[in-house]
Amino acid sequence: MESNEKRAKFYSEEFKAEAIKLVELGSRSITQIARELEVTPQTLHTWIRRSKVDANGRKRELNPNELEIKRLQKENEMLRMAS
Repeated sequence: MESNEKRAKFYSEEFKAEAIKLVELGSRSITQIARELEVTPQTLHTWIRRSKVDANGRKRELNPNELEIKRLQKENEMLRMAS
């Protein structure tokens, strides 16, 4: 195998969950977080998408904390656009 070939990396579910929490906090972009965690933004997007569906592939319901985060993210976005 050549030294410049990339190997697939495997990340624990705990690592993925922590990465998703960082995104949900909304203080940094997905690109920034991905760079810090040394993963691609596409990988991070995949983890986020998969976290939002249950084992049967159906969209799971958000818990109250997740709903509040979503509401605050929308509010922050509106405030950014207004300024």
